[in-house]
Amino acid sequence: MIAACREHDPELWFSTDYAEQQQARDICVSCPMVQACAQKALERPDTVGVWASVPLSGYGSKRRSQVQRLYHIAKGGRPEIPPVTRMRLNATAARHLRDQGMRVSEIAERLQISLSTATRYLGMNTSTEGLSA
Repeated sequence: MIAACREHDPELWFSTDYAEQQQARDICVSCPMVQACAQKALERPDTVGVWASVPLSGYGSKRRSQVQRLYHIAKGGRPEIPPVTRMRLNATAARHLRDQGMRVSEIAERLQISLSTATRYLGMNTSTEGLSA
């Protein structure tokens, strides 16, 4: 297996720019090598950057929390999906389901989101046709 990061600029994982860190985390979430990546980061206590979707920085309780997330991933757990990524994935899924003919209420139920959130993802207002159950 090949790590998803191999196809991208390595500097992305060591950037101080929040948007670039978020992009690196988005790539890590679906990487087949995320467990090995977490193990590698845990072998090197001075590691910084984004490893296994976990941004490593700081000291004290913040760093302990980051290391705990790495342990979870190294033991086979999946990385948490960052909120921005989750929102993008849900919005894409909502549009796909709408294109398949689902009503907004069905989309909200399927994605386990509120009706207003589903509506926002679809770019509709609440008076838009198809909101009825």
